[in-house]
Amino acid sequence: YPEENRGLIPMFTGIDGLRFRHPVTPGDTVVMRAEITKIKGRMGKVEAKSYVGDKLCAEGTYMFALMPGQDPKK
Repeated sequence: YPEENRGLIPMFTGIDGLRFRHPVTPGDTVVMRAEITKIKGRMGKVEAKSYVGDKLCAEGTYMFALMPGQDPKK
């Protein structure tokens, strides 16, 4: 992260090209693997894939905005 983005919280802003590839049922453990592909200022994109075991369940591009976090002392 660039120094000016440290301590900021990513907030979900949108999805592009989401595809569901395999059903997920109650009791399944879903693991998401994500890679930041772009950050410009406080906006960014993540390419993500979700798996149950070795089966690809979903994939897509998620957008986020970096926002100031809440002070836990308040």
